[in-house]
Amino acid sequence: MNRRCIPALACALCIGGWSALAQAYASAEILTTEAYQYGRFAASIRFPSGSGVIGSFFLWKEGSEVEDTFWNELDFETVGNDCHLETNAFYGNPAQVHVQTASLPAVCGTFHTFTYEWTPDYVAWLVDGMEVRRETGEAAAAFRDNTADGMQLRFNIWPGDATFGGTFDPSLLPVYQHIDWVEYSSYNGTGFDLEWREEFDDNVIPEGWELATWESPKGLSTHFVENGGVVDGHLVLALTADDALGVPGFTPPMGAGGMGGTAGVGGMGGMGGTAGTGMTEPTGVGGTSGFGGTATGGAPGTSASTDAVASTGIGTSTSSVGGAGGSTQSATITSSNATTTGNAMTSFTATATTGGVNSGDLGASSSTSGGNAVNESPNDSGCACRTPGHGSASGLPARLAGFALFALGATFCIRRRRKA
Repeated sequence: MNRRCIPALACALCIGGWSALAQAYASAEILTTEAYQYGRFAASIRFPSGSGVIGSFFLWKEGSEVEDTFWNELDFETVGNDCHLETNAFYGNPAQVHVQTASLPAVCGTFHTFTYEWTPDYVAWLVDGMEVRRETGEAAAAFRDNTADGMQLRFNIWPGDATFGGTFDPSLLPVYQHIDWVEYSSYNGTGFDLEWREEFDDNVIPEGWELATWESPKGLSTHFVENGGVVDGHLVLALTADDALGVPGFTPPMGAGGMGGTAGVGGMGGMGGTAGTGMTEPTGVGGTSGFGGTATGGAPGTSASTDAVASTGIGTSTSSVGGAGGSTQSATITSSNATTTGNAMTSFTATATTGGVNSGDLGASSSTSGGNAVNESPNDSGCACRTPGHGSASGLPARLAGFALFALGATFCIRRRRKA
């Protein structure tokens, strides 16, 4: 992943403005958690068509996008209003893309079988059993010599622009990509042996697959787990407006292991205020609550003073509800003379809800705690300022949180991860 550290002000600006474009649409990507070196990789896919609608089936070496890393990627992509098929081989450091357009009729709208054959000596692309491209020599060596850990199978759907795929037409939404089955056969030196075949027979994302939560290549959408599901024996990936997520007919299963939706990122953690100064009466002023989005989070502050009440602010932050419930706590402020619950000046009972991490009814979700905490979403380790808009109906709380972080002089990292 590319990591870029920027000052908190820039982070606040990315929350408040730039990301609105990135969040205009919601897309989907799914990948195998295991990688394979060499073999036959095949899938039956019905790609959608439309200006700016891009559908892909690709093999990807994890970490290819990291700076100073040798890139390895193989693509089938349906592109443009005419739904022409492009085959790509990305490789090198820096990566170079080797693109060919297949001489085929439009392949969108009906199921076709797309296959890679990858061996130490060649890479071939096949459609319905007919070879449409073969690479040997330098290209084969690039994939042989730089993929000791293999490559993952990945599928996605996302919006393009005038530079690639055509200007996207939002009137097309929602748009769906269907995958009937996927199979992998290992290479035995002379031929291929079937290792597994996924038929998507159950109404569940199968074990060994995971849905992505990063930005799509042109920055016009972010992949959401809600836009992937299994319906009637097909894996379905959706391209939708960001306020109309979901795959019709798909309901995440109940119980442990259910996919559910990922926790949204709703602003930064609230800042606990500085303890109030001692006075003759319990009138220490609690700190200003941090701005969040839709839910409060974080453990309440507790402080004590021998002379009078001193309080700490109760941070607020956003947590999209993922698993079953969470816990509630009341803030208590203790002095040598009395105990006051909530705000020392008003005796308001302050309750903070801690979302917790639950693997239950809706699967795993994350939440932030109070104080200077920063939410960290599933599959996006270490990114303190990630693409905003997940889990907040309004951008204002997030903007205010960004400026609060600037005041603290904090520095955060943005990771942008792409399927090129």
